[in-house]
Amino acid sequence: MATAVLLSLAVYLTGAGLFAAAQAIWVDESTQMSGLALPLDTQLAWLLRRADVALGVPPDRMPPFSYWFGTGWSWGFGLTEMSMRWFGIVAVLLSAPAIYMTGRLAGGLAGAVFAIAFVFASPSIMVHAVEIRTYPLFFYFSAWAVWSYMRLLHAPAAGYVWTLLILFLTGASY
Repeated sequence: MATAVLLSLAVYLTGAGLFAAAQAIWVDESTQMSGLALPLDTQLAWLLRRADVALGVPPDRMPPFSYWFGTGWSWGFGLTEMSMRWFGIVAVLLSAPAIYMTGRLAGGLAGAVFAIAFVFASPSIMVHAVEIRTYPLFFYFSAWAVWSYMRLLHAPAAGYVWTLLILFLTGASY
């Protein structure tokens, strides 16, 4: 079973990595890349259209977390197209424990393996993971929110899980 999980994740990493290398940059991604180059305080003002910043790209109103997390990533790995594509790939990969545990809650060990294989072998997830937008982070936070919800269904008295659910839903919103 562990082999199937690792194989599914390897298929995902290989497929997403190959697609990232071949993907062309879209106009909205150029907007995100330009916004990522702004200082954090200016980013938020720009997203709210309260900053007089001319970047030469269309304006954006994406949630700020994709910019803030992306900026943090760029500090460590650089602000390049490929670096930002790998940010998305890693964000989606970090949802794997949530998907595994949700599958396990729903269907035991076989459910966990199926959930991982179903999600991470999907061409659609590989395509969305490499986008330099908020989608990979939305997937990450949503996967953990679903796990939190499933956990509450199985153990309603777990108060800390309510806090996690609220935090993950807020993260998905921002």
